[in-house]
Amino acid sequence: MDARTRSNNYSISQGQPFYFSAEDIRQFVYCPRIIYFRYVLRGHWVLTPKMLRGQSLHERLCRGKDKETEGFITRYYNVRLEDSDLGLFALIDIIEFDGNNIKIIELKTGKHKPGYIADTHKLQVVAEAILAELSFGITVTRGAVWYEKDNETIEFEITDRDRMKVLYVLREMKRIVKNEIFPIIERPSRKCIDCEYKRFCWWA
Repeated sequence: MDARTRSNNYSISQGQPFYFSAEDIRQFVYCPRIIYFRYVLRGHWVLTPKMLRGQSLHERLCRGKDKETEGFITRYYNVRLEDSDLGLFALIDIIEFDGNNIKIIELKTGKHKPGYIADTHKLQVVAEAILAELSFGITVTRGAVWYEKDNETIEFEITDRDRMKVLYVLREMKRIVKNEIFPIIERPSRKCIDCEYKRFCWWA
């Protein structure tokens, strides 16, 4: 099983192929303005401590690996998938394959409520599951997020409703970029403190 591919990123306004990432899905759910700053304003973000912790985690646990087998399960690391029709790509942390079923696993360093998975992380995994379905022709029904801080893995069922949410987010992101729409949000909240674009946006 191997579908590691390369992705190009071009301007929607030029009518050329344009790819968002599954990480962009997560960012949109966190705050839609990030998409505006990243793809319309093309602002240079500042690496935050949270981002540096995430990079370190992936370097330690994923980036130096290819695949490993444990019993009937094979784990593939750093699998890059894309679909030109969706205009979506992802670098998936871990794909587990038991010969019949696929499970997508994301690794996270951020805070979370025990037993709870945020929509930001869930929809990123669902976006990656959609790419795996299109690439391998296997329906993906399970996803998981492993939280390093508490060493907790939260699994969840991937539903058609989840897939529809991802497709809706993709349409909204494309609309923001194509029409250069500056999203309206509520006043800054605690989550803005960790945002890499807060110097562009604070109190805007």
